[in-house]
Amino acid sequence: MVALVIRCPQCPGLDQGTSVPRERLKEMLATGEDITVIGSKCGHTWPLSEQEKGSIHKALATGTL
Repeated sequence: MVALVIRCPQCPGLDQGTSVPRERLKEMLATGEDITVIGSKCGHTWPLSEQEKGSIHKALATGTL
C-alpha cells in the first residue's frame, strides 16, 4: 500500500490521507487513468492533477514513495 497525503482543493489548509495498492497506482499512472481522491476528513472528491500524478510517478520511479 502507498499512503498519500494530499491537500483538498476545496478546504484550504486541510491535508487528506488516502492509500492505494502500489501496483494499482502504477497501473493507473501507466494507462493515464483518472485518479480520484476521496478526502478522509471532508468527504470531498477530486481528480489528481497531471502535475500531482507526475510527482507521484517520479517518486515511485526513484523509490522515495
